[in-house]
Amino acid sequence: MRQRLLVIFVLVSCCCCCCYSQDVNGQLEKQETVMGLQTCIDGFVVHRDKIIRTQDSRDMGAKYLTEFDVESRIECMKWCCETEHCDVFIFEEKKPGSCYLFHCGPPHDFKCKFTSHANYSSAVLTVNYNLQNAAALEEQMRHNQQEHELKSLR
Repeated sequence: MRQRLLVIFVLVSCCCCCCYSQDVNGQLEKQETVMGLQTCIDGFVVHRDKIIRTQDSRDMGAKYLTEFDVESRIECMKWCCETEHCDVFIFEEKKPGSCYLFHCGPPHDFKCKFTSHANYSSAVLTVNYNLQNAAALEEQMRHNQQEHELKSLR
């Protein structure tokens, strides 16, 4: 029962912040690996020449998170992947360009609207990155538990 509660706690924590796991020595290590970042990046669908209808989206409940000046769309995408709740970014296609991060919500309750606009790209995260990380973390915890049980036979 205690192990099940630990898994639930870790999964809830994982959905709210960066993922952590235990290494073989029981130390916490950040789960935000290159592979995790790549999973997030691969989850975006980019729409060129589209911009968010900011006020309409905010009126529907979308949340503006922050803005950065960045050198490229991929850098903007990485900022979104590393920003809690970010599931949409808008990139101004110039160098440097502005990168606007938003939380628009899940597909069944999406709160953002877009319109055509040259020199801007919009991207929507199409997979639930946090849930993917939670599933990977749970699998890693099972493996760590199995390894621990095996080593305890010594």
